Amino acid sequence: MASVLVTGGGGFLGRRVVELLLQQGHQVRFLARSRYPEVEALGAEGRIVDLCDATAVEAACEGIEIVHHVASKAGYWGERAEFEAINVEGTQHVIEACRAQGIRSLIYTSTPSVIGYEHDAEGIESAPYPGQWESLYGETKARAEQAVLEANGAAIGGGGALATVSLRPHLIIGPRDNNLLPRVIQRARDGKLAIVGDGGNLVDLTYVDNAAWAHLDAQAALTGPDAACAGKAYFISNDEPVRLWDWLNDLLPRVGAPRVDRKVPLKAASAMGGALEWTWRTLRMRGEPRMTRFLAAALARSHWYSMEPAKRELGYKVRISLEEGTRRTVSWLNGEPLGEPVTVVALLEAVEGELSMATLEQIATACGHTDVRTYRSEGNVIFSTDRPDLDAVARALEASLAEAGVQTRIAIRTRDQLAAVVSNNPLLSGERDAADLHVAFLDETTEAEPIAELQRLGTDELVRSDRELYLHLPTGADGALSQRGVPGAVRSWPTITKLLQLADAPP
Repeated sequence: MASVLVTGGGGFLGRRVVELLLQQGHQVRFLARSRYPEVEALGAEGRIVDLCDATAVEAACEGIEIVHHVASKAGYWGERAEFEAINVEGTQHVIEACRAQGIRSLIYTSTPSVIGYEHDAEGIESAPYPGQWESLYGETKARAEQAVLEANGAAIGGGGALATVSLRPHLIIGPRDNNLLPRVIQRARDGKLAIVGDGGNLVDLTYVDNAAWAHLDAQAALTGPDAACAGKAYFISNDEPVRLWDWLNDLLPRVGAPRVDRKVPLKAASAMGGALEWTWRTLRMRGEPRMTRFLAAALARSHWYSMEPAKRELGYKVRISLEEGTRRTVSWLNGEPLGEPVTVVALLEAVEGELSMATLEQIATACGHTDVRTYRSEGNVIFSTDRPDLDAVARALEASLAEAGVQTRIAIRTRDQLAAVVSNNPLLSGERDAADLHVAFLDETTEAEPIAELQRLGTDELVRSDRELYLHLPTGADGALSQRGVPGAVRSWPTITKLLQLADAPP
């Protein structure tokens, strides 16, 4: 495990990067402009540091091996001096600190805005920087990104060279977003939101967990300045382009806001944006104009990107589907508490159909679960979920597998429940070999007849405890067990103890 620093670690994306790094066992320090006790309570070290202070940034990087530079000045409007100071000069201070402190890896959080929205971007892998930008945000982030990528291979203190990579997550959504969607929703409620263009533009969205995981994927792939990803920039998204206004009109009623039907042509919106920009700058008005040329283009044009380079060279994959990410986002916007993820083990029984472990992992991910791992061909999958009704989780997985042509029955237990099974086994003693010891994990009440079936199979010892049956079975009898009417799933003792070890291991 490494010592990792995250700038902007108290923010929307930065905090999620911190959380995932901690889950993997890294030592994490994060920089912010104020205290974040709730993040420090997770086990991260917080420091109040202004990126404009080069000396403070260098001191904060002491003892660090890897840096994720997430902090930035975002927005479609503001003063040039502030954008320059934070995005350009602040990034240069981070680069210089990495070199001075002998840090070998720098992962930079960029944005697709660096290539602008003057034209539609449909499935592209890369694009040149424009001759001029529509916003100070896009311009300063592009200049910072160029500096980061040019620093790849630069000498560092103590010998060796710095390795750098840039990520461009697009339109990040998710819990704790206090900027993007809340502002759009408020405009809709105030009757000030209109469809710009014809409403048919396709865009990429990125659920925050996927954006954060991309940083960890990049960290693993960035093995040195000669790595395949070193010195390059990668678009990041959910890899599911949607029609922007259809997606918004599906979301808005779910958060108590009206749908949007009124349309404004792009040409008219751009002209209005230009006029408002001139007025705000000339009269030095406070706040921000409700339309700019940059915003008009972003709302009207298609902008979605190929994930093939990120998949190929970073090992990036989508962990949370857009449907699930949208559901979680809506729940948070409606004030519903965030469920604390728990590690669970799903046990598949009586599988009929072609089932690969890769398919099982893909389906569990598509159902909205994270940290998915599989073990052995009999069908055991470990993952994290924030859904409290585990029986409902099991039924949803069964339904998704059925759509893929696989019929099965699933029992789910949390990591703590599995640990209780291991520690409280009433049949485990030194007098008998544990090799023929099994546990049947039940999903409904087991009546007398199935128990009689177990006894006919030669289970001379059988003890029921809550939703488990502890029993000794002759070799090969576990398959016959599931065929004789016992609901749930059966696993041998060695498999159960191995699953508990995997559940305790970092993903």
